[in-house]
Amino acid sequence: MEYCLNIDMVKLKSNISSSSSFTFLNHINYKYLDVYYDMIYNYEEFKLKNLYNFIYQRILKLNKLYDIELLKKNNTNLTHSDLNSLLTEYINTDIIKSIIIMNSIHQYYYPLTTV
Repeated sequence: MEYCLNIDMVKLKSNISSSSSFTFLNHINYKYLDVYYDMIYNYEEFKLKNLYNFIYQRILKLNKLYDIELLKKNNTNLTHSDLNSLLTEYINTDIIKSIIIMNSIHQYYYPLTTV
């Protein structure tokens, strides 16, 4: 699965503090899930709405190209548990959706630079 993500998780893990309570990716057998959870946990709750909207926009673009199910639109502030619930409901143990969410979280945290 690591080939899908193109991320140096060991380096990323060393830059992030830990202690989250997310579960939306627990159905995946991947040793670095805690890094994704910790990336989100490190954001203050008032910033989670921006992360969710970023994920929503990426899925909206993918939907236009590949007819992927859309994420629910949300315009309210989110708590960590709200975000976990929304993402758990959307993913529903689908591996493709999980990879899209993981990639989106990574892109939000560490954007690609274009030359």
